[in-house]
Amino acid sequence: LIPFNLLFFSYVIQTIKGGGSNPQPFRLRSLANTGMGACFLSIVLYLANIQLPYVLAQSISMVGSMTAPLAMMLLGSFLMDTDWRGLIDRRMIAFTVIKMLVIPIGITLLLGQFVHNTYLLATCMAALATPSGNVIPLLAAIYNKEAYPVSVQGIAVTTAAAVVTMPLVAMATGLG
Repeated sequence: LIPFNLLFFSYVIQTIKGGGSNPQPFRLRSLANTGMGACFLSIVLYLANIQLPYVLAQSISMVGSMTAPLAMMLLGSFLMDTDWRGLIDRRMIAFTVIKMLVIPIGITLLLGQFVHNTYLLATCMAALATPSGNVIPLLAAIYNKEAYPVSVQGIAVTTAAAVVTMPLVAMATGLG
């Protein structure tokens, strides 16, 4: 998660804010956040083989168990903001095909040349073939209100398309 968080809290947020005519300079301070803190803390706990007290471990486990249901509720709230009539256009179809088919198939086939563990390859394929995440509309709502409708449309279309594209990716890569 550390490379993801570094990229996310530097490049992604700057991109969503929009460079425009007045780009904000990147601040190293933006990398000091709770996500990075949790990553480093988990590495320390793992490497030091520190067992958390039962109450704390169970609390963390319960919060982790809420992730999927809360993400689905958040997705449902985003879908209320979707303009269903203008949902499908050429750019959105191109984005969906590239994001849900071209990239997962291409990278999985490329990785297959180097990775021979089927489970690891299938995990990478599944991660690549999943729909767009809910965090982009959240950031767009905060940093760039003009991008919010498009980001919600991207999530709606890729989530609906995943029913068809994920099995296609699995079959095309020989992992299905």
